[in-house]
Amino acid sequence: MRNFRGLTLILFFALVGLLISACGGTTTTRTPPKTSTTATTAAATPDWSMKGFSTVVGSMDLTQGQASTVTAGPYTFQVPVGAFTVPVKFEVLSQNPAIWSGKVPTGVKPVLAFALKVTNRNTGQLIGTFDNKIMMIATDPALTAQSMYYNISPGGAVTANTLGLQAKAGGLDHPITGAIFAWVLTTPTGAARINTTTTGTSTSGGYGSGY
Repeated sequence: MRNFRGLTLILFFALVGLLISACGGTTTTRTPPKTSTTATTAAATPDWSMKGFSTVVGSMDLTQGQASTVTAGPYTFQVPVGAFTVPVKFEVLSQNPAIWSGKVPTGVKPVLAFALKVTNRNTGQLIGTFDNKIMMIATDPALTAQSMYYNISPGGAVTANTLGLQAKAGGLDHPITGAIFAWVLTTPTGAARINTTTTGTSTSGGYGSGY
């Protein structure tokens, strides 16, 4: 008799459960976890020190919101107010430019090859995009008015970037808006020349667009 009553109770509760489900009982939907934008950005920013740009030619700790000048070997970086909203470690990395001889166009040769590694000193994460453009000034006797500036992608593709370019004998200026690319500067060997001393839209000392 007791077994019969127990079985009856089990059937009763099972029936009640089915009725609640049929009437649209309460269900719980899990909210997918939020993706950290900062983490995604950091993951997408290449660490150029792990991509062949292993020589540190200059390093400086920068305070957020202040203008600074970073000098590293043949490079000077004019950091304007607002370039960074957090304190950063600003590293200038270099590589033997001859490595890019087979990837730049025929008629030019690499003179300088460099990259930036900018690290948030609060979190240790890499920063890929700057909040204000930085002016890069390169000085080398091999640079001429026909020198060019090329972006190097994380995959190794080389693309000319003339936006904001200022080239003259012994020097080249170009604005930089982030550390997603590395760069190679070239000079003509005689076959390829650009018959102008200025390309892009910036003026000397100003900030053009592009990386």
